[in-house]
Amino acid sequence: MIRIPNIVLNITTGLFAGIGAYTGNYWYLCGSAVCIAIYYYHKWENKKNDTEETKDNDNGELLTDEEEKQVWEEFQGKVEDDEDSTS
Repeated sequence: MIRIPNIVLNITTGLFAGIGAYTGNYWYLCGSAVCIAIYYYHKWENKKNDTEETKDNDNGELLTDEEEKQVWEEFQGKVEDDEDSTS
């Protein structure tokens, strides 16, 4: 589904609501309700995606400072090895 930016939904909702209130035409108010529904649908999808991503990351473990330093030094060594091999 195409993601509609929130600012577009907000402006469209305001226009539909304003025109509906000014003219008394209920179709504009229905358009406003559709925009609000799309906004909350996007919000619900984002929340659903965020919870799925955090479920995948729950099995990770935190490193101590010493372990983190060791991993960083190993990474730096690999980067230096790669730079030496390319030249």
